[in-house]
Amino acid sequence: MQQQMFGLIDTFNASDKPIGQLYITGHSLGSAVCELFTLDVALSRPEVNASNYNYACPRVGNREFVSFYEKQAAQLDPQTRTLRIQNTYDKVPCVPLEDMGYDHLSYALFSRFLRRKLVWNQEVQSACQTFCVKLSSRIELRSKI
Repeated sequence: MQQQMFGLIDTFNASDKPIGQLYITGHSLGSAVCELFTLDVALSRPEVNASNYNYACPRVGNREFVSFYEKQAAQLDPQTRTLRIQNTYDKVPCVPLEDMGYDHLSYALFSRFLRRKLVWNQEVQSACQTFCVKLSSRIELRSKI
């Protein structure tokens, strides 16, 4: 799959409509995969401006991994760094255990979903709205190509 994704990225970047911003997202195990792919893009295609929004991400690496990940150029900019969105009642982000040497990336927004009741805080709502607006404008742009 990695070769297919990089093939698509390379095809778009070689066209008259190169990728201006690449949004990478996932949920649960998919968010762990997208976190790894975001680092892969940063290292393999540093000219691609990639942002990662992930939901319910388990811990992916140890402290050294987190430190290396957060030193990448996109991670230094608050507009493009990876943002974890986490339900405080969700157990998936609690594994693997910190006692096993795993750690989360530093930046996260927390919300609470319990028994079909959603408690939104303003920061989560703003981040989700920004992401949806950016994503919808990219979809509209691509549909016109």
